[in-house]
Amino acid sequence: MASCSTQLISVELTNPESNKTYTITVTEREFERLQTAFKWPHEAILLLLDEYEKRQNDFNSGRISKKKLWLDISAELKSHGHNITGPQCLSKFSGMKKTYKKTKDHNNKSGNSAKHWPYLTLMDDLMGDKPSITPVAVCSSTGKKRVLSESSCGSSSSDLDNEAKRKKGKSTPASNLIAAFEDRLKKSEENKERRFKEFMAFKAQKAKEANEYKKRTLELLEKLVNSNNSKSD
Repeated sequence: MASCSTQLISVELTNPESNKTYTITVTEREFERLQTAFKWPHEAILLLLDEYEKRQNDFNSGRISKKKLWLDISAELKSHGHNITGPQCLSKFSGMKKTYKKTKDHNNKSGNSAKHWPYLTLMDDLMGDKPSITPVAVCSSTGKKRVLSESSCGSSSSDLDNEAKRKKGKSTPASNLIAAFEDRLKKSEENKERRFKEFMAFKAQKAKEANEYKKRTLELLEKLVNSNNSKSD
């Protein structure tokens, strides 16, 4: 029985502290982990899809390099206050295509309850007519049609489950790098939070000192007034 080979994806990661970019090859599971490392605002995702749609003909024609197009999209996002690089735009869009395909495959299977995704309609407009995304109907040996995605192969679901169990827990250089990158991002966020708390504590201390100074000044003025009143009496 044929087995599915693990699909590898080339991903560029940008260190938010040094702004250096690294290129690594990861599995689909590792790629999904990376998607959760970067929190995209809803507005930035909508802008990403809109800018991609504007350049869709250029992406398909090949007249302009895809790297240049993603950099242009990144520039548009940055002009709207979203500090996101071209490689991050590419990674996010690639992840959305995978989510779109999984959602469509799920919804096309009879008996499944409809899976909802906030960007499904928008991705339908962009990707719905592409053969690499739309599932293909084929005939089984019984003559009945069934739906297969382009990435389907001869392995049964149980074979894939067993394969996943065997691979679960194994560590790869890419997964180690991702874990280190996630840890760096986490520490960066923790440092930002710590600096913010320190700043707020500093402001609170300064406000307290200012109030105490104001209170002492008022007390001193009150004593002076009382002293002058006593002398005048």
